[in-house]
Amino acid sequence: MAVKQYRVVRNKMFLRLAEQVNKLIEDGWQPQGGIATDAEGFLYQAMVKS
Repeated sequence: MAVKQYRVVRNKMFLRLAEQVNKLIEDGWQPQGGIATDAEGFLYQAMVKS
């Protein structure tokens, strides 16, 4: 699979992040790797689209 687009979704609330990720999956995006966090409490999910 050749990746043509890459984006990172960010939110402080896990349920909101899951909603964002699920919406992107419906639009053809796929999660890439696991969830990352930072010192400020944000959660991040990388998404790719081919």
